[in-house]
Amino acid sequence: AELRTMGAMGYDAVTIGNETYTAADVSYFYNTIYSSFVSKNSYYLSAYGLDTTKSLKEQSCPINDGTWYEYFRDQAITSMTSYSLLAQKAEAEGFDGSEAVEQSVQDTFADLDAAAASAGYTRAQYIKAVCGPLVNEKVFERNVRLEALAQAYSADHVNSLEYSDDEIQAAYDAD
Repeated sequence: AELRTMGAMGYDAVTIGNETYTAADVSYFYNTIYSSFVSKNSYYLSAYGLDTTKSLKEQSCPINDGTWYEYFRDQAITSMTSYSLLAQKAEAEGFDGSEAVEQSVQDTFADLDAAAASAGYTRAQYIKAVCGPLVNEKVFERNVRLEALAQAYSADHVNSLEYSDDEIQAAYDAD
């Protein structure tokens, strides 16, 4: 992934393959990964030396010898790169994952609306609260679609690689 000039909030625009992603796209992945990490590791944050009340740019991270901001930014870029390249491959091969993608988008928005309602937010307010001020509903949906297409393509590709017991036995016997 090629990183370009610092954008708002310190996020970069990123070019991956033949797609360019905005600082808002990076913010979506950054905040999604950060939120997931914090919720999965809530009991261990102090052991990790991560204080969610302070700037991540000023806290050293034991995982990467840098800051927590750099750690989550790098994770975001890695995740974006993987999803983007899979989605681009799916499109290049004419893969039709529209049914899986639409279902995933519907499920994600249903979960999002439920979470927003329970927190007393509108959908738009909740997206900004969770994904950062750069992320609006359009950016959120674009990235949910990117992830869903990549996952559908990946799952389809894995399924196409499954072999029958006879094929496995034949390969084993040949060895």
